[in-house]
Amino acid sequence: MQASIQLRWPTDYYVVTQSFNANPELHATRNPPGHEGLDIRAPLNSSVYACAAGEVTEVHDRPDDNSYGRHITILHADGYRTTYAHLAKVIANRGQRVKPADQIALAGPTGQAGGGHIHLTLKHDGATAAGLTHFADDIIDPTPFLSPPPTPDASHYAWPLARCLVGAIAPRVAPWTDADLAAFKRSEIEAVKINEQTTQAQIATLKQINPAFFILTQLNLRSTGKPISPRDWFARLRPAFKQHVDAGISYFEIGKTPNLLAEGAYSNWTTGAEFGNWWLDAANLLKAEAPQTKFGIPAPAPGASIAGQRLDAQTFLESADEMMLSADWIGVTEIGPESNFSTIRHYFPHQVLFVTSLDRDRTIHKKLGGEPGIGAVFTA
Repeated sequence: MQASIQLRWPTDYYVVTQSFNANPELHATRNPPGHEGLDIRAPLNSSVYACAAGEVTEVHDRPDDNSYGRHITILHADGYRTTYAHLAKVIANRGQRVKPADQIALAGPTGQAGGGHIHLTLKHDGATAAGLTHFADDIIDPTPFLSPPPTPDASHYAWPLARCLVGAIAPRVAPWTDADLAAFKRSEIEAVKINEQTTQAQIATLKQINPAFFILTQLNLRSTGKPISPRDWFARLRPAFKQHVDAGISYFEIGKTPNLLAEGAYSNWTTGAEFGNWWLDAANLLKAEAPQTKFGIPAPAPGASIAGQRLDAQTFLESADEMMLSADWIGVTEIGPESNFSTIRHYFPHQVLFVTSLDRDRTIHKKLGGEPGIGAVFTA
């Protein structure tokens, strides 16, 4: 029992959603003294990799006849075995030799899983008999054997490296005042966030001030308390969208704080997954109109649920994987303890982020300016 094993991280997402031995009260009826593995973030159809070299000894391809669902087991040197559960598709075959980081499957959910993760179990032959674990079946904690997650490759970001723009948010009301124009003329301003009501003349004014401005348009959905379909919303916004595209704008934010009642929650969606479906339909309509455009997701309003006013921001985001992975960029907040910046960066390490709504604090830009994958910080 002296030998050890080194395990590579099995997904591209460096978040443990449930640790080993956690929640013993939930597992008491199924015999284990606690959670018998690690739950590691893995959105639907994302890649699952072999943690170490070995031979595939089991491929269970039936999705719903056991708690693991589809799963695969690999035998490694010195009697170690890893099992990867809650899979959508198994790619490796029984008897196949694999190397560390070989793709072996796509993430589920299947079995008893709510989605967004895989389950990793590690066994070591003889561990239970030797008293090295209080779990049966030689199950041991994989945590000490996992290598630290690698730093995401910055070259993957669809944005210049370490090029975080200093941005300002244009007033929603028109016309702009002399003070507004003076703010745009400040030497450090490199980007401006406008909205769909901004006219082509105002866009031309911005370009006269600085032809190199990066301009981002927010396409709003103001709730009337009644549902509006993506197609009806598109019909309403299409003239303004076309004007902005014709004016040379290619980056758009679809919606605003979507977990708030005033911005469509409760009447159009009650979960992040429902908003994700709405957003994807709307983005497809806009993309068909202007294929060169790029679309982003608005940051939710930070904070816990308030009945009839706000859906919990964290829960809202965690159920919207398909949208978050499909977007060209993601909007985040960077406001005190309720910031979702760190969560989004961990959950979606390869996405370009924009800090889309900040209240007059440009010190944040100094903190984020050198980080790869941050497009701009917009302050009011």
